Amino acid sequence: MKTIKLIYTVTFAILCTSLSYSQVEAHTIISGKTTIAKFYLQRELESMKKGQLIDLYVERSNALTCSLHLIGLASNPNVTMKDLGIVENSDIIKQLDIKHTEEVNFITKMSNFEKTFLPYVDKIELVSSILFYEDILKKLQGKD
Repeated sequence: MKTIKLIYTVTFAILCTSLSYSQVEAHTIISGKTTIAKFYLQRELESMKKGQLIDLYVERSNALTCSLHLIGLASNPNVTMKDLGIVENSDIIKQLDIKHTEEVNFITKMSNFEKTFLPYVDKIELVSSILFYEDILKKLQGKD
């Protein structure tokens, strides 16, 4: 009987410990997709259809929105508050959660806006804007 109680106690302790560790969340400073898998040359962009260019523009605009205003803290999307030595208290975590929520709302609204108005932009302007955005993103990612 004592061994059964001991087994239950040890199992319960292991279960509680594993659950407490699994609930520890690393709070990243930069959320969202900030890295671009492929950068394009001007001639590649010029050969694309306007719809493809709009999608690329929106993707790059979102990447800049997620990272550009935080370059003073970090440019890598995987950097956590712990990495930067920021104390993770409830007020700071609350502010970070608010930032992430507002950022998602802003990106959604801006993407809808861009998809509504960008079809009226000249293709040459879209290509120039995408190249400009990509140049900034390359520098942020250290690829330039």
